[in-house]
Amino acid sequence: MAVRDHQLIPHRLPEKLDAEKYRRLLSYPGWNYFTQSIKATRAFENGLDACLVLLRYTEDIREDLSVKEYQRNLQTLYTFLLIVLDHLDRWDDYLSLWENLRKNTSFSATYAKEGLQLHGNRIQPFIIGEDGEYVLVHFLYGMSDRKELIGRKQALQRSGKKARKHTRQEELSNKQIEQRLQKVKDRLAWASKFSR
Repeated sequence: MAVRDHQLIPHRLPEKLDAEKYRRLLSYPGWNYFTQSIKATRAFENGLDACLVLLRYTEDIREDLSVKEYQRNLQTLYTFLLIVLDHLDRWDDYLSLWENLRKNTSFSATYAKEGLQLHGNRIQPFIIGEDGEYVLVHFLYGMSDRKELIGRKQALQRSGKKARKHTRQEELSNKQIEQRLQKVKDRLAWASKFSR
């Protein structure tokens, strides 16, 4: 049996998701392990499927979540969804989702007002609000450079030129996948010693 199909690959969601498993997955260290294992093993198709299931589940249990938890989880999931689409070189889907999120969400990160000048004018269109000392900035600002790069890749491809694409999981051997997963486990085990 190939490692890609093996039950030890951590990108599989529990067969029956419940609120406890969902919360555990979307908190530390569950989310870190999940996302790092997807990235390390290049299992982005599985990551896409899992992310879509988690987004649907988030909406299904919305009434059971606080507003803060609901918004935080959506922001986490949409961020990862963009990362997955990027690594799958699904540029049209990436750009469409990015624009949709930009128009229809107000998820934010907090920036110190005094540090805004370091970002120059690029940050201005992403500012949502401020409270004197801090500024709320749309979460997509942190990925705006990547969005521009993907836009350039898409334009290259549409003009008939080659754009650099990501490597695929198929390019890894089963042994390399196992080794990469073990490194993720080792890093998280080491980090968990300091988070107690």
